[in-house]
Amino acid sequence: MGALPRRLLPCPLVRAALPTSAEITLLRQERTGGVDERLICHILHYIPRRRTPDLDLVEEVLPLECVTLEIRTNWQPRAAYLAPACTPLPVEMRGEYARLVAPRLEGHAMVVLERGLTVNSVRTKRKTWGR
Repeated sequence: MGALPRRLLPCPLVRAALPTSAEITLLRQERTGGVDERLICHILHYIPRRRTPDLDLVEEVLPLECVTLEIRTNWQPRAAYLAPACTPLPVEMRGEYARLVAPRLEGHAMVVLERGLTVNSVRTKRKTWGR
């Protein structure tokens, strides 16, 4: 990130080592219906090609390897995983940021940080993604 954005936003919600062609959004889901609060970080990385003045097409997906994310949570996540497959990701706290590394992302990825769960209960969460 450049110096100006760091001065304007010294504590962003998400810090990521991503190319400028990637987009990142963060969604917070409140605790509802027995599902604990979670943060979902969506990462998109597609490189469209302009085929006509009004049409951009994605012809190939360029994967991202070893993506480091730091998400400001202010709480220790009890589970972190790639959804919807529920692939566990190791997470460590650095100040108020949860830091994790996603090994490989292709096109779209959802990195989920769960609050109030044990790491072993991630497998039971697969059902919540089908809703």
